[in-house]
Amino acid sequence: EMRISDWSSDVCSSDLEIKKDFLIARKDKNELAKSVLSVILSEADKSLISRLPENEQQDLMLNVVLKAEKQYIKAIEQFKDKKELVEGYQKELEVLSKYLPKQLSDEEIDEIIEELGEGNMGFVMKHFAQNYKGLYNPLKVRCAFENYYNRVRYENCNKDIDY
Repeated sequence: EMRISDWSSDVCSSDLEIKKDFLIARKDKNELAKSVLSVILSEADKSLISRLPENEQQDLMLNVVLKAEKQYIKAIEQFKDKKELVEGYQKELEVLSKYLPKQLSDEEIDEIIEELGEGNMGFVMKHFAQNYKGLYNPLKVRCAFENYYNRVRYENCNKDIDY
C-alpha cells in the first residue's frame, strides 16, 4: 500500500530536486520548464518549506504541486475553446507531471474499498483523504465505491431468496 510519505519515492523528495531542475532549465534556456518550476518554487518559498524538517517538506511540497496541477486542469477546462492557450497549459502540465505522485490504479482502489468492507461513502472518502492524499481521483473512488456497494447489496439480496 502506498501512503502519503511514499510519494517521494516516485517523485522529488523535497524542493531541492525542483531547484536543481530549475537551474538546469535555466542553463539550457528551457523557458517552459523554467516558467513552471519558478511558479512551484515561488509557492514553496511562500510556505517556507525549506525551513521545515524533511518529512514535513515532502507533505507541503506535495500540496504545492497538487495545487498547481489542479490550477492547470481548471485552466484547461475553462479555456477549452481557445486551442493555443489549452496547448500551452497542457505542455506546462506535462512539465509538472514529473513531480506528481503515481496515481492508484482502478484495481488498487477496488482492493482498498473491499478491504474496508461495507461502510458509507463519507467513511471511504475520509479514509482515502487521510491515507492516499494526491494518489487518487475522487471520482474514481466514488464510482468504485458505488459499484462495490451495489454488488454487495445484490449478493446479499440473492442470499435471502429461495427459488
